[in-house]
Amino acid sequence: MHSDELIRVEGVSKKFCRDFKRSLRYGVTDLGRELLGRPRTDQLREAEFWAVQDVSFSLRRGECLGLLGHNGAGKTTMLRMLNGLIKPDKGRIEMRGRVGALIALGAGFDPVLSGRENVYVNASVLGLTAEETARRFDEIVAFADIADFIDMPLQSYSSGMAARLGFAVAVAVEPDILLVDEVLAVGDHAFRLKAQRAMRQALDRGTTVVIVSHNLHDVSGNATRCIWMDHGRIRMDGDTASVSSEYLHAQTAAAAGTKAAIFEYSPNRRGHVVLTGVARAAGPVLTERTIPVHDLAQGLDLELEYTAVNAVHDEVVHAFNLMTRGTMYIARGAITARMEVAAGDRFRLRVHIDLPDLLPGRYRIEHFSWLPGGDMLEGVLDLCEIEVTPQAARLRLSAQPTPFFLEKMTDNAKGSVPLPVNVRTILQAS
Repeated sequence: MHSDELIRVEGVSKKFCRDFKRSLRYGVTDLGRELLGRPRTDQLREAEFWAVQDVSFSLRRGECLGLLGHNGAGKTTMLRMLNGLIKPDKGRIEMRGRVGALIALGAGFDPVLSGRENVYVNASVLGLTAEETARRFDEIVAFADIADFIDMPLQSYSSGMAARLGFAVAVAVEPDILLVDEVLAVGDHAFRLKAQRAMRQALDRGTTVVIVSHNLHDVSGNATRCIWMDHGRIRMDGDTASVSSEYLHAQTAAAAGTKAAIFEYSPNRRGHVVLTGVARAAGPVLTERTIPVHDLAQGLDLELEYTAVNAVHDEVVHAFNLMTRGTMYIARGAITARMEVAAGDRFRLRVHIDLPDLLPGRYRIEHFSWLPGGDMLEGVLDLCEIEVTPQAARLRLSAQPTPFFLEKMTDNAKGSVPLPVNVRTILQAS
């Protein structure tokens, strides 16, 4: 193990049994084999399945690993093996340093004891002496923001209060390794921001963090690396932007049940015109609406195919929003163009969009069109996606006089940058 490596996982596998009574019998058998100095069987027995299979990775001091995957992918099982709560059936795990873990809500807490008593008990389990806990007690209570309830029994706490107290203790011990599961999702927004800040401070001190979350913003805000687990195996291991983007893309496709072009329409649309397809300029209709961008300076040229349900003879506002794969707005733009179409007409709208400075990753474009009085003609929430390559970001960066960094934008007019848009022509279909 390298001198600055705190976690090393080599070929780790863990199996479980779906039948409770059979699992008890298997457990006794495995325990007997270990007492006799024999290894556990590495073959699946009746009703068994691999929850984690052949997983390997290592983490150095100050790194943060995000574990992504569907429910049942093996993320929490992996975290429990890292914490020593369960043993792997195959492979080897090496951990170096003090470990702080928040894996299950209320884990390590006694519901009958008060919050104060649980702080001392939990801190002692994590390696603090009573004197060290006393010195940090006020800091723990202040972080958890439960001073008025600290002497009440834990069973009277809400799930969010218990999570706050558990996390406060875990970070107060200043562990070398911090393991955090989805339990932070029960906290309110203010506490989640506080927890994010505490994890970043821990990373700055050299703590190695492993975080499991279905909230990709939580992961992308902290993780320096991600592993996507799928049915117990590693499907992808790499930088946070690439892995989270591919994971979200796969989840979206799975939810739709198809990879064909299906538009998600705005609930406010009137459907006076109906968008039927999206194409690159002078190209075929896109069925997989993810467009690679290799040069941000060239912008994006699209042709939108429509069918008019009702006649439109008016100035029409065309708006485009550039967003993250989640719900964060990055840039917005709108332009007015005259539309002259009769009911039943098929036509195309040719659009050019100047793209802002973007980091590598995938982004989503929304498109809405409405009459000046506010009557929405059409609105789609998933016009297309663009995938900015690392090469494109480097080209734009090298062209800037000073370095840039794209901050996450909030969903309001002040939190997004302008998105220059040009509607070049409206072409009547032949």
